[in-house]
Amino acid sequence: MGDGFPVCDLRYATLADLAALTDLDNACFLLDHTDQQRAAPGELEHGLVHGEISVVEVDEVIVGFLHADRPAPDQVWMHGLGVRADFRRRGLGGLLLDRFLTSLGASPMGGSPLGGSQLSVTTVTSPRNLPMIRLLLSRGFGARRVVRDYFGPGKDRLLCQLMPDDGWSSMDRRLVPFDSPQQLYDLLDSGRYTLRGLLVAGEGLRYDVRADKECDLGHVVPRSDHIHTDLSLGRTMARVPVLEYLDPSFTHSIAASVPPDASESRRSRPRS
Repeated sequence: MGDGFPVCDLRYATLADLAALTDLDNACFLLDHTDQQRAAPGELEHGLVHGEISVVEVDEVIVGFLHADRPAPDQVWMHGLGVRADFRRRGLGGLLLDRFLTSLGASPMGGSPLGGSQLSVTTVTSPRNLPMIRLLLSRGFGARRVVRDYFGPGKDRLLCQLMPDDGWSSMDRRLVPFDSPQQLYDLLDSGRYTLRGLLVAGEGLRYDVRADKECDLGHVVPRSDHIHTDLSLGRTMARVPVLEYLDPSFTHSIAASVPPDASESRRSRPRS
């Protein structure tokens, strides 16, 4: 499969893979870790029954998986992306994500707006999960909001969405030190900025934060005006703020209520 790739196979998982996926999930995500969250009880079973989990195999052994579902016709949540530790840094996480985005009609490298559709592709990750942030940003996601204490005190998460790649101001750009997350939080809280990249500057690693072009993306409702709603996924719900876009052609709300322990869309996961 090219330089750096082991010989591998991609396929959808079945219930016969439950034990292997459970072991892989437990190996990838540590208990009581601020930046990681294991699958909630029944989560993997639910995903397998509904055909939501794809896996990558090497020598017929599952070494990585991606779990995503479609809770509404215009919403896709990426729950989890995990790769076994000894197979990381070989491109397998990117391979899984690229196949997933391609299946939705998105460009895996350019942040395509999915052929002009209104489909929202969303996930969350920890602001300290550097590998996952890099992967998401490289595939056209942007971090638009911070959800504080998402899994409990100190377990903040970035709400990330696949976005067009031409909606950013070249005049209003901020480089925020990676070890200063509060500066990032303040910018995202303003409703005007989105995390779009990571840069290595002379002072070290920086978040690349850019202002939105309102003429392209519409107006983001200020945080104080956010409302809450319920989106039933058939599992335990946790309320988080709705992120609402007022675009000239439509009003679109990103999922407001999500399972409290349900993976990369709800969890923060290391990846390859």
